[in-house]
Amino acid sequence: MRVLDCESAASIYDSLLKSYGIERLAISGVFDRLKDKHAYPDMVHDSELIFELNRLANSYVMFDAVYWFHLGRSFPPQVGFEDGILPLGEAIDGIWDSLHPLVTHFSATQWSEFRQGMEHDFPDQIAGVHDYCLKVSESFHWGPFGYLGLEVAIQDHRATRVFTRYWDQSEVIENICNCFLEKEGIDLLRLFKESTQPLIVKFISHRWNDTYLERAIRFLYLAHIHQPDSSLLGACFDGEGKRVAPEDIVERRFIKLDE
Repeated sequence: MRVLDCESAASIYDSLLKSYGIERLAISGVFDRLKDKHAYPDMVHDSELIFELNRLANSYVMFDAVYWFHLGRSFPPQVGFEDGILPLGEAIDGIWDSLHPLVTHFSATQWSEFRQGMEHDFPDQIAGVHDYCLKVSESFHWGPFGYLGLEVAIQDHRATRVFTRYWDQSEVIENICNCFLEKEGIDLLRLFKESTQPLIVKFISHRWNDTYLERAIRFLYLAHIHQPDSSLLGACFDGEGKRVAPEDIVERRFIKLDE
């Protein structure tokens, strides 16, 4: 089975070598030739890159499956996800259950009443209420989601966090915590971050789209000419409300982001 692994530049090269026998040196030669051909090397078109890759492979390059990376946080020592990666509609009860122990002075009844208020009774003007209700009620927002690249995700998190805020908190957890801060004056988000660690769940999907290869090759090309690029993060997996099955998960682990 041909699998595209965009965990790092090295893993992309390895995917091309294992699946099509294309050596990294040959790809680098193509990159150098295209760079010299254009007055503005970073303006090389995706179609040129793919054409040259297909020529090297003497074949139309595509893959049977793709590895994706789900970003999140969990309470150590348990990474979780034994039941797969759940869409929000299935995960929401567990999210509420995991946050409650952080506010031990709140009884189970009080916590249930707070959730009832957030989902049904509080006005939209209360922080987090509108966005929370929108995400929980519409399966369009349920995911689960994943990014195509890991190495580039780590770089983004260390620099701008444009794409990778899920290593800080999900939107729904942020909504709950913001509402709790306004209603109760307690910084639940701070407690959550202090009690959890960032993690990745690497999983496989057999959906294929040529865009994935285009993003991967552009990433390699721009790295080769020393141009920063986050295009791998523009390709996202959307489970469309269906869980990622446990047997599709190949790795789940905590990750250090500040090294």
